[in-house]
Amino acid sequence: MAYIRLQKLIARRGYTSRRKAEQLIKDGRVCVNGTVLNGLGVRVDENSTVEIDGRPVDTSIRTVYIMLNKPPGYLCSRHDPSRRPLIYDLIPNRYRRLGLFSVGRLDFLSEGLLLITNDGDFAQSVIHPSSNILKRYVLESNRSIQNNLIDDWKKGVYINGELFSIKNYRRLSPKKYEIVLSEGKNREIRKLCAYSHIKVVSLKRVAIGSLGLGSLPAGKCRELDEQERALLFK
Repeated sequence: MAYIRLQKLIARRGYTSRRKAEQLIKDGRVCVNGTVLNGLGVRVDENSTVEIDGRPVDTSIRTVYIMLNKPPGYLCSRHDPSRRPLIYDLIPNRYRRLGLFSVGRLDFLSEGLLLITNDGDFAQSVIHPSSNILKRYVLESNRSIQNNLIDDWKKGVYINGELFSIKNYRRLSPKKYEIVLSEGKNREIRKLCAYSHIKVVSLKRVAIGSLGLGSLPAGKCRELDEQERALLFK
């Protein structure tokens, strides 16, 4: 009999990420073999019956790994009170019941490569800074950005007490730049631009580690194969 932390079991079964599973446990929404458990350190039999909000978590669910070329004007959320378009509207119906969630996010106006999965461990590994998976973006600005300004971004800039920085950059044209992030905090590039009085015309993520968009059209998605997933961590 193998025992595993409850939040890891929920993530492994593809219900949600480990971090979100921890919040569900704290909120008392998780029941294991008929008993509500709300301790993050608790370990359970990996064959346990797990229910969230009274509904069983499927143990036979297929894990999927999807690359989406997100267009601008889509939200990385399950629901939106304002009824804006959601990324899940772009996913084929055959995936809809598999408990998918995005690996990190792109903001509403940003576009490009977004990973979507139901494997919480995979998502956590991609996001965690220790994996050192770089993210590449193409930034188009309203004016040329001086090299010394972007060099300051490399050194790090404190904005409202929080440190934001980029890993590297490359000038593609007078107003277009490739920006490389090692961590990718929420709206990091946009916050650096706003701090430096630079207007973002467009922002597109073109690669996560070894994965690039290739010829995948905007608004379309495809599954990743095992080799592509493995190369992410090399």
